[in-house]
Amino acid sequence: MPNADHDKVRPRAGDGSSTGVERYRLIKAAFEHVQQSILNGHHLEAITVLESILTDRLGSMVGALGRKVTLRHTLGDLVKLAKQGPLITQFKQAERIPAHHASLPDDVMGFLTGELSDWWRMRNDAVHAMAKLHHVGDATFEERCAKLSTAALEGVRVLLQLDAYDQREKSKNRAVPSATHPDALRLASDIKKLIELSAEPTR
Repeated sequence: MPNADHDKVRPRAGDGSSTGVERYRLIKAAFEHVQQSILNGHHLEAITVLESILTDRLGSMVGALGRKVTLRHTLGDLVKLAKQGPLITQFKQAERIPAHHASLPDDVMGFLTGELSDWWRMRNDAVHAMAKLHHVGDATFEERCAKLSTAALEGVRVLLQLDAYDQREKSKNRAVPSATHPDALRLASDIKKLIELSAEPTR
């Protein structure tokens, strides 16, 4: 039996309900789990939860464009919606779009189609390609596992950058604060060091 909940529109905060508080608590707990999973060497689990957080945060940004965002949308789907720009109805002139329906800035779009999309492909390889042989002499399972650490740490970095853009745009448009405010994505010192080490050039 299909899960009809997937077609449900993503709940939005700011309507007087507890949606914002519940989302903040969920994201905070999820990000703490991500960091602990990385420290424990459970990188595939970290990548999966990171994808969920990233999808929620990008869903918020795309929803602000007036686009319908459901729980079924993947990260890749949301990038495509973002590229379509704000939803303009036949009753509105382009020059009269309210601020919260403004297009995403060029730096944000460059990030979505660049770094975020690159990580999405890393995620797909991690989730779907671990046991698929593409050619003779392909990477071993151990070699593929070794790359998962890089994908997990890059996912954390990408999430923090997306959140920075999200918070900036919400502040600029005088929207309600991001669900990650003030500290749902607090970075542990151990993870910060690992990210810094992963970014250092190999010698």
